[in-house]
Amino acid sequence: MDDRANPSRSRLAFDLGELAYDFGPEHPMKPSRIVALMDLLITSKLWVPDDELTRLPIRAATLEELKLIHSED
Repeated sequence: MDDRANPSRSRLAFDLGELAYDFGPEHPMKPSRIVALMDLLITSKLWVPDDELTRLPIRAATLEELKLIHSED
């Protein structure tokens, strides 16, 4: 059975633009870690690039969405 058709399967929101982030040398979110994660997911066949069943398009968050976890300042 092809479990990719299962609507409860996890999806991945990712864009190559995320590799351009640089929060400094001490921050854990580093482009090399994202590349390693993506390679692991692809190699283990847990994610197929450009497969609409496993990939979600990304978009900028709305101000209302940001306010769910951030203060206005």
